[in-house]
Amino acid sequence: MTFDNLIEKFGEEVTLKTLVLADEDTTYGTKTESYTSTAIKIVFMGIKEDDLLIRQGILDRGDVYGYIKTSQAIKEGDRIILDSIEWEVVDIRKYRYQGSEAYKKVALSKRS
Repeated sequence: MTFDNLIEKFGEEVTLKTLVLADEDTTYGTKTESYTSTAIKIVFMGIKEDDLLIRQGILDRGDVYGYIKTSQAIKEGDRIILDSIEWEVVDIRKYRYQGSEAYKKVALSKRS
């Protein structure tokens, strides 16, 4: 069984919002963002107090990691939504197993 199969079987369905347009009105200084929404599967994992990304100040308590399929397109700045809770993707790591990409681990910072 591959990691992708495990994510499909045990993952939670969430909404991935991908930023497709970001613009700033030079006259008024207001920013506009436009997103597309896609349903994906993700396996959530809590973070430990001594995690490197916490020590670097990238993550904080209440933030999580998510494991997603290798085929899933995702980038920093995208948003993950589950039950009205929204996280921003702040870091993406790709992991390999036996010479090929096995899964992606994304660091998710909770939006207030």
